[in-house]
Amino acid sequence: MRTLLNTAMNGSSPTVLLRVDGGAEMGMGHVMESLALAAELRRQYGADVHFVMRDLPEGVAAVRDAGWKLTRLPRECDKCDEAMAWRRLVCEQQPAIAVANLQEPTDELLDSLRLPGLPLACVVNTDAALAVDCRIDVTAHPELMPVDPAFTELGATRQLRETVERLFISFGGSDPFDLTGRVVGELLDDACALEIDVILGPAYGDGSALHERCVAANIIVRLHQNIPLQQVARCMAKADIAITAGGDMMYELAAVGAPSISLCPLPRHAAVAEVFVRHDAVISLGVAREVQAGAVAGAVRSLVADWPQRQLLSAAGRALIDGRGAARQVALLEPWLLKRL
Repeated sequence: MRTLLNTAMNGSSPTVLLRVDGGAEMGMGHVMESLALAAELRRQYGADVHFVMRDLPEGVAAVRDAGWKLTRLPRECDKCDEAMAWRRLVCEQQPAIAVANLQEPTDELLDSLRLPGLPLACVVNTDAALAVDCRIDVTAHPELMPVDPAFTELGATRQLRETVERLFISFGGSDPFDLTGRVVGELLDDACALEIDVILGPAYGDGSALHERCVAANIIVRLHQNIPLQQVARCMAKADIAITAGGDMMYELAAVGAPSISLCPLPRHAAVAEVFVRHDAVISLGVAREVQAGAVAGAVRSLVADWPQRQLLSAAGRALIDGRGAARQVALLEPWLLKRL
């Protein structure tokens, strides 16, 4: 079968296509991971990185503002149209490799990206078997996850307090099961006397009802929404205990050394959390619908009283998510990149 790709000239920089989507409702984690990978590809190989994304405004803006090349697909793009646009781009760019970082990738979803002679890598967060040339499994191997330096830099200088004063709570971009409301409600019912920082995702809503509950309880609860990443990192670094889902934020909390409790929206998040548990880097309560009322408040009380456990969680998290995830991903891609040098 004739290849679409020509042999690159010696001494040229490799071109890499990154296929990723992100936005307010679906979250920005995959986009942020891909931006970190793009920066590392450029740093190590001088790579010419080209993003290919559906036209979701928040994700597109993040890539455009970072100065990367970008091809936008229609927001509602069928498989045939995406395959045609992809084929044209591959013919034009002659990439060394393409990397897909998509929510719950399947072989059917990746079909539109497969072309003769084009190596395909996929960042995966499930145990699904995929026909790809390079599998980057950030669930089985959390150390492969890129995180922004804002988190690892704060983690490197963190001094954990023996006395617990502040909690951090966040459940991602949309929090469709309102786990934020559930957790805050449990803590209020438990007469929690700690200061609480709550990060609401951009698709959560205005949070006014949650604010009213907190004011009525007469405790210090700060609600944050649409704040810069650096401010999120600072909130995490000030927290003595954090409560989150089993998604990308768990990696960031580990990087800043925040002792964390995970309450997972779905089984796939619980699978990620269980890997962290095996590294002593999180306490997982499991899938939220199977967790009894009051369990979160009970877990917080137990961790408040257990200074050695908090020390262990903080140290293990920072050791696991050490800021070298993007470099490790590039090392996996290296065999194909070297062919273009």
